Amino acid sequence: MIPLVRRGLCDDDVMVREAAATAFNSLQQTVGPRVIDLVVPPLLNALTTTDSVDGINAENALEALRELMAVRANVVFPVLIPTLTKVPVTEFNARALSSLIQVSAGNNTLSKRLPQILLSLFDSMPVHLAAGNEGAEVALRETVRVIVASASQDEDTLEALMMQLHESVKYGESVDLNATPKVASRVSEACFALEAMCVAFGPNSATRGRSVLGSHVSDWLRILIELMATDSDIVVRASWSALDALCKTVPKDDFDGYVGPVSRFVHNATESLPHGVKTLPGFNLAKGVGPLLPIYSQGLLTGSADTKERAVRGMARLVRFTDPAALRPFATAITGPLIRIVGDRHPANVKAAILSTLGLLLTQISALMRPFLPQLQRTFVRGLVESDDIVRQRAAAALAALIPLQPRLDPLVAELTASLKQAPDVGMKIAIMRAIRAVVRAPNAGSLSLASTQAIELAGAGETAACTADPRWRALRSSVFGGLCGVIPEDAATKLVLQQVVEETDDALEQATKLSYLAAVLAEAPKLVASSAAELSEKIAASVVVALTPRGDIHQPQATVQAILVAKTALLNRDVVSSSGSSIALPMVDALIRTVDPATMSAFDLDSQQAALAALKAVAKHRYTVIEPRRDALVHAAMSHVRDRNIPVKLAAERCVLYALRLARLPEGFEGSEEGLAAYVENVGGPTSDKGKLVLDYQRRVLGKLADSTRELDYTSDDEDDLANKDDDMEADA
Repeated sequence: MIPLVRRGLCDDDVMVREAAATAFNSLQQTVGPRVIDLVVPPLLNALTTTDSVDGINAENALEALRELMAVRANVVFPVLIPTLTKVPVTEFNARALSSLIQVSAGNNTLSKRLPQILLSLFDSMPVHLAAGNEGAEVALRETVRVIVASASQDEDTLEALMMQLHESVKYGESVDLNATPKVASRVSEACFALEAMCVAFGPNSATRGRSVLGSHVSDWLRILIELMATDSDIVVRASWSALDALCKTVPKDDFDGYVGPVSRFVHNATESLPHGVKTLPGFNLAKGVGPLLPIYSQGLLTGSADTKERAVRGMARLVRFTDPAALRPFATAITGPLIRIVGDRHPANVKAAILSTLGLLLTQISALMRPFLPQLQRTFVRGLVESDDIVRQRAAAALAALIPLQPRLDPLVAELTASLKQAPDVGMKIAIMRAIRAVVRAPNAGSLSLASTQAIELAGAGETAACTADPRWRALRSSVFGGLCGVIPEDAATKLVLQQVVEETDDALEQATKLSYLAAVLAEAPKLVASSAAELSEKIAASVVVALTPRGDIHQPQATVQAILVAKTALLNRDVVSSSGSSIALPMVDALIRTVDPATMSAFDLDSQQAALAALKAVAKHRYTVIEPRRDALVHAAMSHVRDRNIPVKLAAERCVLYALRLARLPEGFEGSEEGLAAYVENVGGPTSDKGKLVLDYQRRVLGKLADSTRELDYTSDDEDDLANKDDDMEADA
């Protein structure tokens, strides 16, 4: 009977095959496992060969096995598994597995073995990829779809499959995915399996807390976003596709619940990017931020205040870590909701986050934001007069990003100057003045009309004592004045400076204000001083000398700090010094040295002494030829502070001596030398003199070690300004 059953199972007629399968089932129940040993192995043999075996070919054998699986999957399938899942799984075996799994879907024996089958398919894919066997690739992936579709019908099978997928996407931190294609293939195929599972479940199927898939969404969001940060293109693309499919299974009403987790996952992924990598690879794909953007948009429109803030900050991080070209399709989708809700009543932190993100968009994709400029300008100007300072600051910063994009600035200047007069609060006036400073600093500020420049010149004049007493207001007015001098014609700017800034005064507070204006002119419009007549440069130097001459005025320290800033800015500017020569440089250097000289330093407070030492160090480091004629006097004065109890003064003095003696390595390529030290020692009476002994001893104990540290590969510049952010000095507390 066994040969008869075997031939019937392979018959071309469906009814004959079904009858043979029924007979096989009856025999198996009566005779036992021996029937399986007599019927199944010949079918497997035919299945794995290209030629007919005993008149049975592979297609007939597969049909026979399908019939057996339909009636006795629990006893037949375990026998088939080892043969069909042998790595590498062939195209035919993959299709056979797919066919057999579909026949026996829901069978417990089959369900338990699906994860094992899936792993064999993952391990087989690299072989077919390397061989370029596209047919096998398609067959294996189709089998994966069948497996996950089958698993989605049973909760226990789904959990087992999820565990297998979790294991498959894991790899060591030290693993280079580009150098290990087998690992990259396994990870990408696991992502494909997850994508297929999400498609099998269908849209809106992952209801949070109320569905089998819903309990896994958060974990997979984390995993997939992390994988999108890898440098393997195959993994990035596979993880993005899986993320897109996963997000589609989440109902829209549940989006706001994922804003926090997604924000956290994106933050962690972007923070883990290698040094120098500015964007997240997955976000740079054609629809990179598409899967996550709806989550943030929904949270922004319907979430709580805390959710709204997280959504806005999440959007900002998407923008910051996405290539501008990849953001192009999403400009409206991001900007629209932000503009829509910014005018509503929200807590200050939410409004501030919205304004900050809009400003970031203007910086990242400025060309795409032009249609929104009128609406954004109105929004930002309104933000300048909000009651919360953080909102005003963000509005001013966002407006600064918008100004360079505006073809005409005159209407904005008129609006800002009018608002400045009407603003009832000092904080509002400061925010508006920040915006005016952004106008005069803008690359298109040259288009301002005469009326606008005159309005800016008069902006803030005659303000209340409360306003003028605020250091932020004074620093901003100085910056605006300096920026204006760089915008208006040179002759008009020179006349303005000579009339309003460099005139002598006996009032130390007024002198401090004028010097802050001078510092701003040097910082914002250095070419004006460099190209103007010698009269302006000489008056600037004279103003510094007068301010650094002890007078006993209670406001002297304010004038002193501003004078030091003016001297440092002027001496560090090559054009300013070279245009006037030593006629202005040496008087200012002498004035700075006088601030820290033991004979005269008692008239100056510690802050002034530290500032002077820092300024002299910066000049010695970057413009050594300026201080070279006064090197010995400078070193002597600075050495008197190296044992100062005030640590900032002591450290500034050490650095000053280090660069004045040319002991340290410089960024320009100078490696440091002891020639300057030897020359100084010789000039002060030799190594046996008191001054010579002092500097040589300190060089051995401290300066030599500091000089060596500047030659180390990981050395970070000690230059607190390094010609860096000029606003740090102009508006430290803004």
